[in-house]
Amino acid sequence: MSAYRTLLYEVAEGIATITLNRPDRLNALSWELLRELAEALRAAEKDPAAHVVILKGAGRGFSAGYDLGHVEGEERGPGIGPADGREEPRGVPDLGRGVWNSRAHVQGHWEYERLIWELWKPVIAQVHGFALAGASTLALVCDLTISTKRARFGYPPVRWLSSGDTIALYSYLVPLKKAKEMSFGKMFSGEEGEKLGLVNYAFDDDALEAETRRIAGQIASVDPELLMINKMLVNRTWEIRGLQTAIAYGGELDTLSHMSNTGRPFFEALQRHGGDLAATLKELNLPWGGV
Repeated sequence: MSAYRTLLYEVAEGIATITLNRPDRLNALSWELLRELAEALRAAEKDPAAHVVILKGAGRGFSAGYDLGHVEGEERGPGIGPADGREEPRGVPDLGRGVWNSRAHVQGHWEYERLIWELWKPVIAQVHGFALAGASTLALVCDLTISTKRARFGYPPVRWLSSGDTIALYSYLVPLKKAKEMSFGKMFSGEEGEKLGLVNYAFDDDALEAETRRIAGQIASVDPELLMINKMLVNRTWEIRGLQTAIAYGGELDTLSHMSNTGRPFFEALQRHGGDLAATLKELNLPWGGV
């Protein structure tokens, strides 16, 4: 077991298991977690003992998405606050809050998720509870996504904040009409997702762990170089169809959302609730029956 602040990492029987380990924050995706995830993925990629990777979450669910409490709870003002360049991979603090740092903030998320897409080894997302917003795309960009029947997938911020930086991925995973529903704010269960092709398999809660490891074990029996070539072939086919370009474009539109008034409902509700993020999200998601 290797030591990380936000992750658990272990390798056994040909399988590297990476567990998002911020259960007190519902495994929210902070920049620190994303950086450690990238480090763990690269370690697994180079480890001859690991043929396949399982990515899962500790506690109540896979992940609640990007850490809004981390980025939105700071002081806000001209050049201060989210997307000010202090943490974004390509951010420039001297530029403050503007188009450059907003783009660095948004597309920085895809830079980490794309690592899974481009990793030379298969990655399986094991999802229970919920995979919300950026965590939904983190789970769905994996080569296989296996969930419980009751797991919840979707991008709630498209209801009240912005267009969603990697939501274009949905258009490649589900039929057109369903992709539009998701882009407008609809959530899908793991059971619904299996029927749509959003996830590979949906199991009962008590079977998820064993079934995911069984499937991972089958894949781990294949030579890692052959797995690499097979994954590359399928990925290149989808890239020819424009997947990476669509996601990059989605991130650019999300940047425009951040520089416009689309987030007004969120910030007005946040002010009404005195900065209480939980109460804010409860109000905003009420028309949808919650998340």
